[in-house]
Amino acid sequence: MMRRSVMSGDAIDFVSLGDIAPDVVISHMSDPRMGVHMPLLTGAWSDDDYVRFRAAKDACWQRDGLRHWAILHDGNYAGWGGF
Repeated sequence: MMRRSVMSGDAIDFVSLGDIAPDVVISHMSDPRMGVHMPLLTGAWSDDDYVRFRAAKDACWQRDGLRHWAILHDGNYAGWGGF
């Protein structure tokens, strides 16, 4: 886990996507507000969508050595990102 303190009382942590329960990521990606920022997102996610997502992100690590991370704010899942 990487930790970066942003302000007193606020902490940003980067953890493996696999450390986040699938239902949390599915709920996040099914939120209609996500589509505003991700135009290829077409609707609510299923368990199968999550499995494909994780496989694609894990393949980036294997192929390119580039990682996608879950982002935590004060220990709470805030989203994901990476290169």
